[in-house]
Amino acid sequence: MKHFNLEEFAGGKLSVQLNKALEKVTENIQDPNTDAQKVRKINVSISLRPNDERNFVSTTVETKLSLAPELGATTALSMGRDLRTADTGIPGNLPKGEIL
Repeated sequence: MKHFNLEEFAGGKLSVQLNKALEKVTENIQDPNTDAQKVRKINVSISLRPNDERNFVSTTVETKLSLAPELGATTALSMGRDLRTADTGIPGNLPKGEIL
C-alpha cells in the first residue's frame, strides 16, 4: 500500500490543524497560570465516507484539544462592621466610620 503524505492530506488541512493545535498546547504549557503537571492532549479524527459506488470518499479532518485549565486565585479579605450603621462588608468599601 502506498503511504499518504500527511502534509498534503485533505488539501493540507490536517497539517494546518495539527500545527495550530500544537501551538495552543505549547502556549498552555508555558502559561504560569496552569498546572505544569496536567497532561495536555491533541486528538485527531479523520472521517472517511465513501459513496455508493465506492469510487469517491468524502473526508473530514478534526482536531480536538484537552488543555490544562487556569489555576484558581486564592486571596483573603478582612471583614468588618461599621459600628454607627451596622453595615457589614470589606473595610475600605464601608462608609467612613469606626470599623469593628
